[in-house]
Amino acid sequence: MKSDVYVGGISNTLVEKNLKRIQELLQKTEFVTHIGSWEWDIASDAMLWTDGLFQIVNRPPTLVAPSFAEQSGILSPEDFSALKLRVSRAVKDGLPFDIEVCFIRPDGAIRNCLYCGLAEKNEQGVVIRLFGSVRDITEQKRSEAQRIKLENQLQQTQKMDSVGRLAGGVAHDFNNMLTVILGCTNQLLEQVDASHTFYEDLNEIRQAANRSSELARRLLAFARKQAIDPRELALNETVAGMQQMIRQMIGENIKLNWQPSPGVWPVKMDASQLDQVVANLCINAHDAINGMGNISIETRNVSFDEDFCSQNVGFSPGDYVCLSLSDDGCGMNKETLAHIFEPFFTTKRLGEGTGLGLSMVYGIISQNKGFIKVYSEPGQGSTFSLYLPRFAPIKEAAPVPVIPVASVAGHGTVLLVEDEASVLKMTARMLEKLGYTVLIANNPENALALARQYSGNIDLLMTDVIMPGMNGLELSKAILPLFPRIKRLFMSGYTANILPDQGALNEGAYFIQKPFIRQDLSSRIIDIMDS
Repeated sequence: MKSDVYVGGISNTLVEKNLKRIQELLQKTEFVTHIGSWEWDIASDAMLWTDGLFQIVNRPPTLVAPSFAEQSGILSPEDFSALKLRVSRAVKDGLPFDIEVCFIRPDGAIRNCLYCGLAEKNEQGVVIRLFGSVRDITEQKRSEAQRIKLENQLQQTQKMDSVGRLAGGVAHDFNNMLTVILGCTNQLLEQVDASHTFYEDLNEIRQAANRSSELARRLLAFARKQAIDPRELALNETVAGMQQMIRQMIGENIKLNWQPSPGVWPVKMDASQLDQVVANLCINAHDAINGMGNISIETRNVSFDEDFCSQNVGFSPGDYVCLSLSDDGCGMNKETLAHIFEPFFTTKRLGEGTGLGLSMVYGIISQNKGFIKVYSEPGQGSTFSLYLPRFAPIKEAAPVPVIPVASVAGHGTVLLVEDEASVLKMTARMLEKLGYTVLIANNPENALALARQYSGNIDLLMTDVIMPGMNGLELSKAILPLFPRIKRLFMSGYTANILPDQGALNEGAYFIQKPFIRQDLSSRIIDIMDS
């Protein structure tokens, strides 16, 4: 019969029991903290991984872990080269190291990790072993990126408000001075005969003052201090009545596509302000096209909930009417997009523009408690989406509450492809809450690799259209031979009719315009799956 051995008054059975509990505690701690541990024996090239590390790379625990050389298959080539260099240095000089790397899971998902290592030396001072940890920091990096994005958006909003207050004050004082200039000039013109030498000079002063007054009016519009008379407007009828004016502005070389959605809600706005907004956007679109091209104007109803607005600074929950104006012109880069609504910012040559057109549009929409979303990339045109609050007269019954996402859970597998990290994360969360199995890829190349490796069936490809390298339309054509019965849902901030290769969107494919909420996405996918 086996008897316990006591060391320092503690039995070996109790020691073993405590060691086992400590091991279990460490294992649970690794899972909770998303940390895995590793050890590499240099002489035998044997690698040990804890279960936590296998969990990070989404692989089943085995007795044999991949060696450093074998990790080239689960790390990006750049990261593996960098890690190999750091490990070689650690073996040589014995110094600790840490490096950020990206592990690639079998389903194509990318996990950002902090890879740390320490050296162990023998009595002769030679490094014989490396050990360390791998911590999954994917969610931390995503949260940090989202925080930086929201901070930048907030700073931009605060900057625009500050510039607006300054512009309003300048315009107010400027108007006072112009009143004196125009008053005195008109009095002199009444007293001077038209044949007098000074008459033409005085007339030039008056015309310059009138032009300056128009600039001041635009500054006041940007500062949201323009006098207005808001009234209930039927947006479709109002914009339809502007068609002749718009066609005259854009010329014969540009085709105008007017696509109103039926049943658009009324809005409350000064009709002259709407004229100014549409006119300025059409002039900008005309200049961006610079030749033959297309301008599309669309309307639609859209609703935003609290969950969506919490992820998008500047959006407010409620019902809105969206007025979108798109062109297929030269487009804008991110640096230009960051400044387009600032007063006096212009990309036009000296004397060709004041830089106040879009700032006035921004002020008018803000004054009417709306907001603007702009989508543009160089060579891909631009879409300006204006969101105006739905107007519900007091005599109308209260709007029917938005029904929560359908009680019928979604089923099937969706391959989601989006190059904007925050949009990818938010859309994946929507799909998962709707009950779908989601495979995510941050670019078309990863999506294709994931589709080739995936052993199950993929029911729906949901992809952004405009992406670097291969676009969403090309991606869908590449995936069709792998999954001939796959449904396709394209998403974009651009309107559907302004996208390149529109024919592809009509051949068994569907479209949803950004931004969208979960209810819109649910309805769209249900329609697609039932088709």
